[in-house]
Amino acid sequence: MSWPPAQPFSTSSARATIPAASPRFLVADLPLLDITDAVAEIVAAYVRHRLVPADPAGDALHLALASYHKCDFLVTWNCQHLANANKFGHLRRVNGLLGLYVPVLATPLELLGEID
Repeated sequence: MSWPPAQPFSTSSARATIPAASPRFLVADLPLLDITDAVAEIVAAYVRHRLVPADPAGDALHLALASYHKCDFLVTWNCQHLANANKFGHLRRVNGLLGLYVPVLATPLELLGEID
């Protein structure tokens, strides 16, 4: 996929959706993060720096939201592109260049202390 995508996501109306089968009580009190023009620019920078694949609604967007909104953690099962120790130095360098916060990237098991 190329950037910008042929049909870009809307920065004004994009909202996270929670699958109906998920345990909603786990996220019921969490605020939804706004996808602003600044977040879209961060997504483009991540793709440009080859930090994540060029999927505008995927890894780059999740990471941009966590970095821009200064989330303490980005919890993910994606160990290929996000929760990957080999990628963390690259993320730290790119976010440093952009003047962004660097969230802790962890799997749910790591966050809960199940894996050392």
